[in-house]
Amino acid sequence: MSIDSQALAATSQASRGMSTVYEAVAEALLNIPSSTVIADLDRVASAMGDDRFAGVEASADLEQRFYNRFFISSSAYHIAWSESSVWNSGVVDEKIEYASPVPSRKAHVIACYEEAGFNYRKLTGYEIAVSTLSPDAFASELAFMSYLHDGAARAAEAGDSTSAQANLHLAKQFLEQHLSRWASRLAEMAAVAGDDFYARIAAFAADVVALDLQQLKEVESTLR
Repeated sequence: MSIDSQALAATSQASRGMSTVYEAVAEALLNIPSSTVIADLDRVASAMGDDRFAGVEASADLEQRFYNRFFISSSAYHIAWSESSVWNSGVVDEKIEYASPVPSRKAHVIACYEEAGFNYRKLTGYEIAVSTLSPDAFASELAFMSYLHDGAARAAEAGDSTSAQANLHLAKQFLEQHLSRWASRLAEMAAVAGDDFYARIAAFAADVVALDLQQLKEVESTLR
């Protein structure tokens, strides 16, 4: 079913906005928390009526928290940020309990990327962050959503309703099969160490995933 010009314009606007949001969150996960990174995240959150990043400022302590959250496994703030590690893990009695990784989750993520032509290895950011990046890392999957929404927006702007719908369908499928099934659990795990910048990022991303999935379901239902 083709989309009329008015619906294409709406699709372009909505997907362009979601692409920008996902991109800002992925950027914050892959880079040292500079003033620019924080401002980008605060800008997209504020546009959605969310002020949880309004008081965050770049500092040496926040930069150290970045290292602790992602790279220093002995830190009390460190958590796993990949789907295969989080899938069967969770919080029990206010403590994180990790189960054995689920390699099949990573394999399916890679298959989704290949189907859409997405290469997570081309993502840019802090050298250690991108060189050690897993395909099923939270940042990788969020960047993939940005990629799919960007594809939908570009197709809509070009008047290609078939391609726009294909990108939106892939986005909905990926949210249903992947991000919507572990983002909120990751947010809960990140919050165990306290309400810091990265716990807020995880919680914000989980909210974005839930909102996006709801909107994509509504869009798809109108096109049947």
